[in-house]
Amino acid sequence: MKKLLTIAMLCFMATTVMGQARSLRVDNTTSCTTYYRIWVRSSPCPFAGAISSALISFPPGTTVYANSGALGLPPNMFFIAAYTYNQPPTCTTPLTTWMIGDPCTTYPLVVPMYSLNTACVLCQQHFARWIPAPTAGGQARLIFHL
Repeated sequence: MKKLLTIAMLCFMATTVMGQARSLRVDNTTSCTTYYRIWVRSSPCPFAGAISSALISFPPGTTVYANSGALGLPPNMFFIAAYTYNQPPTCTTPLTTWMIGDPCTTYPLVVPMYSLNTACVLCQQHFARWIPAPTAGGQARLIFHL
């Protein structure tokens, strides 16, 4: 009985650390436009072999729902991480980036960050948070918030 319980716990732990999201909800509750790329894989984690979306500009106060096909990536991929940028591509100031993602990527789930506006001036300091999918095939969340 102990062996069975141990195996069941190990199986549960394995699924909780794997990238398993087939869809993504992105919320921007800041007052700044945010910029990011999404990383996906054809199979759950590790990060090696992941491919990236194009740079996405995301206005403040917006929520979007996406699958990988909607982002111009192959359909039915697993969402595993996000690469966040502090500024629009038109700024000439040094670019700062942060990676966040599922635990299997070893990236943090939350990072403090800041955004520059289109005039390349500080807009706001805030956080980027990745919430892994609660179940296999579920929805991960990327949240930009204060």
